[in-house]
Amino acid sequence: MKATTRTILVTIAMGLGACSGGSEAPPTPTRPAATHPTTPPPTTPATSEPAATTEPAATTPPPTPPPEPAAAQADPLRARIQADPNDAQARCELGWLYFDVGNLDGADAETRRGVSTLENDFRLADAAKRNTLGACLYNRGRIAEARARALTDAEGTRTGLTGALSDYERSLWYRENEAVRGRWNDVATELGRRGERPETVPATLWTYATGRENEACGAPVEQGSDTIGEDSTEGSCAVHVEAVARGRERRQAAVISIGDYDDAGTPEQAWDDRGETSYELLTFDGQSWITRGPVYSVEGMDSTVTIEVRFQDVQPGGEPEVLVMVEDEWYMEADDDEDYESSDTYGTHGELSICGVPEGATDMLCADIVTREESHGGEEERVESVAVRFAGEGRVTIRGRMEGERVREETTVAQIWTDELAARERVALEAQRRAQQAATPPPTPPREITGTTTPATTGAPTEVR
Repeated sequence: MKATTRTILVTIAMGLGACSGGSEAPPTPTRPAATHPTTPPPTTPATSEPAATTEPAATTPPPTPPPEPAAAQADPLRARIQADPNDAQARCELGWLYFDVGNLDGADAETRRGVSTLENDFRLADAAKRNTLGACLYNRGRIAEARARALTDAEGTRTGLTGALSDYERSLWYRENEAVRGRWNDVATELGRRGERPETVPATLWTYATGRENEACGAPVEQGSDTIGEDSTEGSCAVHVEAVARGRERRQAAVISIGDYDDAGTPEQAWDDRGETSYELLTFDGQSWITRGPVYSVEGMDSTVTIEVRFQDVQPGGEPEVLVMVEDEWYMEADDDEDYESSDTYGTHGELSICGVPEGATDMLCADIVTREESHGGEEERVESVAVRFAGEGRVTIRGRMEGERVREETTVAQIWTDELAARERVALEAQRRAQQAATPPPTPPREITGTTTPATTGAPTEVR
């Protein structure tokens, strides 16, 4: 994941002066005098039309080519890219050389390809790649900022600076850097966002995520064995750090994703409908990270999931609890076998997980509240949502509409956890009942006997049906 010198290129167009030319009418020709004494006929002067006045076509000088970085610096990087199109570091360094001489188009093209290559290379646990991605994102932010400041439209400049700020934030995510944070502070202040503070993933969390990735995904695939597009390495499984939050003292929490991609994809999207991504909550006790369990999963569709984690005082007299907020924007295309048409369905799913350790318990418990269900394009279009508000002493207010019903509920975090435990118990009992049914053989039906037997007492034949 990713600074601002503005260079103004002045092209001086040289105009060539136009010359105009013309020709005067030639003298009127006369017939020679006759040698005999006759009256000469009147002469009719033959006048030639003057030549049309023409001006040479104006010549436009060819456009000044964009500046190129010094060959001594750029050529070795180009040679590396020629040998390995996946060399993202070389691309980003070449992009910075273009930026340094004021060629923003060249800088943007190379830097974006470098960032894309790294983002599509799923296994980002490697510290060198994280640092490279952070540097590339910073470079891309500098380019976006330079473009924005060259605009005369105030709204366009603001939009461009917002994009640059996003690249600076992502750069800090992968590595803490004083220069990048200073740049972020300057732009954020200009945009009125000075009070925010971008998070940087702690080194201890990268280490934990690496171990979790090796555990869930196995050894990394050989680099360059498969590609997505023209210059990106494809992976089938990866772990990513999605969100980080810091509480009081040394308390920290994070959500990681474990993606299993059956086909192509990116860290943000699983394109293949057989892929699955699960999201797990982690907490840090001051010494080590602990997996607390899954908080969300998505599969079977093109889906973009955004995770936010924060601490909230929701339990009276207790530690701050962790809130995991999920927004899943999804899209699905379904084929109609009858008339060979397809229908598109898209929407948004929102969810809030309230996670903490209930009184008297030792393990963390997460209870979910669905906050948004939105669907468009299907047979039934709907938008439903509820707002969750936390008050003092763990009180919670839930208001809105869900499942066609109006929701207006005053409750507490403790009651939400109690309801969650009761629901889990019901599910467990139902699963146990079904397991017992599957394990118990059906009773043997009574045997029906037909035919003739001879009783031992009389020996008389008796017909039994």
